[in-house]
Amino acid sequence: MALVEKGDWILINKDKVNSENIEWSQDWGSSRSANYSSTGFFVDGKDATNILFVETAKLMTFTELAVDVDSSNPLYNHGYKHKIQVTDAFQYGQDNEKTMRFLVYHNKDSKPYQHRFTSTNMFIESAKVLKDLVSIASELPIPYIGKINIWFGRVVDMGSSIFGDPLRDF
Repeated sequence: MALVEKGDWILINKDKVNSENIEWSQDWGSSRSANYSSTGFFVDGKDATNILFVETAKLMTFTELAVDVDSSNPLYNHGYKHKIQVTDAFQYGQDNEKTMRFLVYHNKDSKPYQHRFTSTNMFIESAKVLKDLVSIASELPIPYIGKINIWFGRVVDMGSSIFGDPLRDF
């Protein structure tokens, strides 16, 4: 499966969002926390999908980046109506095998480790929504959807395989 990269356009559904507070220690012990929203995404033109996390404090800025999907065929874009280009403003987390990559849009001065996102209920809930969309889409003749169903089976294992790894910049 392909990975989301800088420059890719991701398709998101702003109506299917989960929220949760994430807590972490930073700079040798100072406690931090922030609210994040999550949703699934598809990469336009690639066989890639995963979860996107947006810090609630940055939600307005993030929403301003979204453009309407120009396709009049909702099956092509999985029913998603908005897309956003992945830029340096995003960070990402991935499994050790580099087969799955999730995105985080937040204040980059925050330094939570990857497992803080993958061990949350919102990660699991967003993955379930994404799995349902993928199941429906895989029945349709949509490009780049063939192998996505394999992804969900490994989502839960992802948290333990990236324990202690920082988020990465593109």
